[in-house]
This record gives sequence, structure tokens and C-alpha cells, in this order.
Amino acid sequence: MLRTRGPDGAGTRVRDIYTGRTVDRCESIDHFLPWSFVAHDQQWNLVPVGRSTNLTKSDSIPDLGLHLPRLASAHHAAVRALRIRPRLLEDHVQFFGRDVAGWADAGAAAFLEMYKARLSPQAQIAANEGFPGPWRHPSAVAHGRDGAR
Repeated sequence: MLRTRGPDGAGTRVRDIYTGRTVDRCESIDHFLPWSFVAHDQQWNLVPVGRSTNLTKSDSIPDLGLHLPRLASAHHAAVRALRIRPRLLEDHVQFFGRDVAGWADAGAAAFLEMYKARLSPQAQIAANEGFPGPWRHPSAVAHGRDGAR
């Protein structure tokens, strides 16, 4: 089972941000904004997901209203855990323009606002270029749920 470690050393199960299911092992890494759009593997845009989720999502732009808060929450936890190793956060610092200490100490709501401010325009550009979206996992659509379990 895949876990993250907080600053206190406590482990938390990693969940697929699109389905809410536990990711048992690092089955697949998703580019939140499609790789074919961003053309890089920077950490701020990556999240572990189930293999079938990644295959289903493909090059789609996720539904930002539903999935961006989940991405920001997952990354907030990771950044807080990694703040003692700032070199691992260089991708985040470069993209968001925040120093590591300020980034790690931002509350969850401020962290989400930083993600919205930077990713929303990028997602709009991708949509303008023809990338499909807003995407939700088929189980969420079929069952009228928001995708969380």
C-alpha cells in the first residue's frame, strides 16, 4: 500500500484523486494537465493514480471544480512532508514562485488558491488548443457521484 509520511512520521494512504480509491502501489503517475500539453514531468503536475484511471483520462483536462482541490490537497500534504528536503520541491518553487518555507507553511485554503491561480489559466489554454474536458471518471458520471469513495 502506498503511503505518504507527514512531518510527524505518521503515514497516510494515498488515494486516487479521481476515484477516491486507495492506490495500493504506484500503479501509474498521471499528469494532471496532459503531458502532451505541458511537455514535462514536473512534480506540481503529477499525482499517483490507478492504471485504469490514467488510461481512461488520457489527454483530457480534469474537471477543475472537482479535481483541483484534491490535487492541491495531495500536494499540500507532500510539500509539508518534504519541506525538510527543499531540493525536492524545486519544481513547485519554480512554477509557483514561492520560497519553500512560505509554500510549506501555507494553509490548505491558501495552497488551493495558489493552485487555482496558476493551473486554471493553463487549463483554459489547453482547452482552447482542443484538449477535451472537463473530464470526470466514468464511475462518477455513471453513478451521479463526485467520484470519491
